Amino acid sequence: MPAQRRPLHVGAEVAAGPVSGWIDRHARACLWTLAAVAVVLRLLLAIRSPWAFGYVWDLYHEAIQRLYATGRLPQSTDCWECWQPPLLFLLSWPLYALGRLVWPVSPWPDDYALRFAGVIPLASGFAVLYYTDRLLRLLGHRGAWRVIGFGIAAALPCLFYNTYGLEPDILLAGLLSAFLYYLTRWFVRPVSATRVDIARLAILAGLAAMTKYNGLVGIIAGTIVLAIGLLRQPTIVTARIAGSFLVIALLIGHWKYVDNLHRYGKPFFANGDAGAGFSLTERVLHNDYEFATFRLNELLALTCDDAPPGMLTDLPVYKSVWTTLHGLAWGDMGFFTNPTRHGTRYPFYKDRHIPYWLASAVLILAIAPQLLAVAGFLVTMTRRAYVPLTVIVVLGWLLYLQYLLSQQIWALKAKYLLFLVPAYAVYVASGLRWVRTRVSPAIAEAVTVLLVALIVIANAYLAAFAIG
Repeated sequence: MPAQRRPLHVGAEVAAGPVSGWIDRHARACLWTLAAVAVVLRLLLAIRSPWAFGYVWDLYHEAIQRLYATGRLPQSTDCWECWQPPLLFLLSWPLYALGRLVWPVSPWPDDYALRFAGVIPLASGFAVLYYTDRLLRLLGHRGAWRVIGFGIAAALPCLFYNTYGLEPDILLAGLLSAFLYYLTRWFVRPVSATRVDIARLAILAGLAAMTKYNGLVGIIAGTIVLAIGLLRQPTIVTARIAGSFLVIALLIGHWKYVDNLHRYGKPFFANGDAGAGFSLTERVLHNDYEFATFRLNELLALTCDDAPPGMLTDLPVYKSVWTTLHGLAWGDMGFFTNPTRHGTRYPFYKDRHIPYWLASAVLILAIAPQLLAVAGFLVTMTRRAYVPLTVIVVLGWLLYLQYLLSQQIWALKAKYLLFLVPAYAVYVASGLRWVRTRVSPAIAEAVTVLLVALIVIANAYLAAFAIG
């Protein structure tokens, strides 16, 4: 089809500047270097973790321990986090059992046996990076664009922390990263798709729904994209493809939602404050979040040695949505480096002695990829090859914003959007490419230098965090 032979990137090519040209010529070496650094830093993160369950916002590992102790999945009301769909718990169960053979006894609140289950978040984090690179290549990003996109994803602190944290968010990110790549490949080249391709898409979407409630974005996005394909080619074959996807995905992912209907009379259930975020009938919207502010100075102040103590949600800056999401994507706002920040009020984490200038430099330089990602989204949202990305990004943000506005406690967390990291990397590369081809090569070269500096400095920050 002629549409499939068109370049997938935005704009015509222009001559590369000295920095981007050098990266173009050494792209393979740069990628292998970034990949090696990513592997080493993540292994250091796991080895140096103060707790076997890693860097977590919520104590999901309690469900794994209950499953091992009782031999059955805990009910949604059994513990604080047990209401989540159970895929992480089921996958962790045999690994945790193996760990208990090695470490039958551990000092509270640690549990050394959870080290074995830590393989799951590690593998999921690597899957995010792997499919980010594949998606960049699929959409025509080569050379410097591919290196920059992959480098930004690999250096993203939020993804880094979660790569060793027993939480379903990182497992969901791995599943949906693979799903987004295969969905985009099907949409770009539907003629070459096989039954195996459709079954794989459905399995990934179903497993995502069995990982977290927001994992339903896979089934919804897949149905929308396949429906768009059906409208473009309304044949019996495409109708069967869409139908088989939906049936397989629902068969795999339906259990928790049907169980909730049976036990609680609604498909989404959560205990505690999180319940408000999933109520479909008793919706209460809070208007005390700030969507029109960006408090960079207050964010930088949290990286100082004399930062104010207290839980993260008690800090005034936390209510500033874009400030907090930026701070938690490209830093931690002290959550893993200040013993007073965690919501349990237990000092799980300690000061890791990261220099103020290093953490602040990352937060300042990271404004550049944020702006590029917005530009990349806007200039590609109508391009056919980017339709799957547009659909999943819009759906992901809509689901997250309705959850955010439905509760006031601990709703602002960048980890809830981890599954959008591959799209984020693609949009950064697309935005930078658009600046070069449509605005100014000189400006694009300056921004490229900033992004390279960010990748280098961010990796230094990750090394300082991992070593502690």
